[in-house]
Amino acid sequence: AGRPAPPARLELEAAGLERRSRLLPLPTVGRPSPDDHVVELASPSELLALIDLDKKIGDGKQSPLTRNIGRKAADAFYLKASSAKATGNWQVAIDYARKATMCDPGHPAATALLQDARSQAKDVYLRGYQMKDSQPDDAIKLFKDVLSMTPKDDEYHQKAKARLEELAK
Repeated sequence: AGRPAPPARLELEAAGLERRSRLLPLPTVGRPSPDDHVVELASPSELLALIDLDKKIGDGKQSPLTRNIGRKAADAFYLKASSAKATGNWQVAIDYARKATMCDPGHPAATALLQDARSQAKDVYLRGYQMKDSQPDDAIKLFKDVLSMTPKDDEYHQKAKARLEELAK
């Protein structure tokens, strides 16, 4: 006879997320948590979609059932952000760190990475600004780096974009 699906699987199906048949839920010791199976069955991006759905259902608030999922997804996104930062790929690092803070707004490591990226972008911008008259080609490269390190609404993104336009004239 068919047993009802575990709550976690129902949540995945409600979010339109497919089950990954190659991964089996890990056996749990004691009483299973509703999100034990979700973490094994979904990628961090799918977990983010689940959290977004949960917030839509809860009028913008995350339910207690998905908070643990959010922390786990944030940790996974942060690991990707940290790896990208280590290779100097700031834009990818920033994107993953932002996803981590979307899953868990209080994620300390992701928040610190975003603050570090902003500080780095400011330093790169200031170096480019100092070089713009004497070494314009080097300054252009630095300003382009700032654009890749910052979102479009960032102060230093806007400043670097304006300096690039000036140097293109």
